Amino acid sequence: MEGHEQADAALVETLLRGVLVRAEELEALVAPRLDRKFSELSPVERAILYIGAFELHAMPETPFKVIVNEAIELGKSYGGTDGHKFVNGVLEKLAAELRPEEVASARPAAARRRPRPCPPAGRVAHSVPSEFELIRRYFERPAAGPRAGVALGVGDDCALLNLEPGMQLAVSTDMLVEGRHFAAGADARLLGHKSLAVNLSDLAAMGATPRWATLALALPAADEAWLEGFSAGLHALAERHGLALVGGDTTRGPLTISITIMGEVPAGLALRRDGARPGDDIWVSGELGGAALGLAL
Repeated sequence: MEGHEQADAALVETLLRGVLVRAEELEALVAPRLDRKFSELSPVERAILYIGAFELHAMPETPFKVIVNEAIELGKSYGGTDGHKFVNGVLEKLAAELRPEEVASARPAAARRRPRPCPPAGRVAHSVPSEFELIRRYFERPAAGPRAGVALGVGDDCALLNLEPGMQLAVSTDMLVEGRHFAAGADARLLGHKSLAVNLSDLAAMGATPRWATLALALPAADEAWLEGFSAGLHALAERHGLALVGGDTTRGPLTISITIMGEVPAGLALRRDGARPGDDIWVSGELGGAALGLAL
């Protein structure tokens, strides 16, 4: 955690120093792509465009789509009603000039061969969804069933959950990292299933009934096909066990999946490890060692 905090602090310092030192140069890059004077922009719009222009110009290791998507989310969170659309349009134009090859390679082959036709009269053309819009599309679902116990789910700063009377909350967290816990290129649907299954087994071990979960994802890119498969596998298993996904987080980075699962168990009746006694039976099911063998393969 300390390493992540230091890395984030270093990035913020780089951005702030870069913007302060090169403010005039950045303004000159952005101004020709505006529909009004730079001085007429809101402070939030100016700040977002300064940062986005600096990253596009001085940080080629950061993909332009990541920069634009982050600017969109900042605009949604802190800007006006349509502020995110405005910064999106400006930075897309700037990226096309500063990184023409990268922008061209990001377009579908068909789009590179010929211009996109105009939509028929009366119909509206839709823009490509951002990374965070894709996340919401695949992971925001209403809590199922009258006993879901979700007073407030995805969309606020915290979820609000209602325990049944006489119950204790059982909580477990597992993290899966690409290359460590699963191979690169693993089937996305099976990975979604596995990510939740390893948490469900912890609740089962303590005799708890699964109720809720949160999901944190670090993604190298917003791959819509991967997200569709992963979410399908995760949701299928969640629905089978009456589990509601009530929140989470996303960030850019090596593929990492972390799920925190919550369940209910009658107070005082959890099956704890220190509850084992000499003479107790030990029961197992399935074939032992299958998970380790699968990882080795």
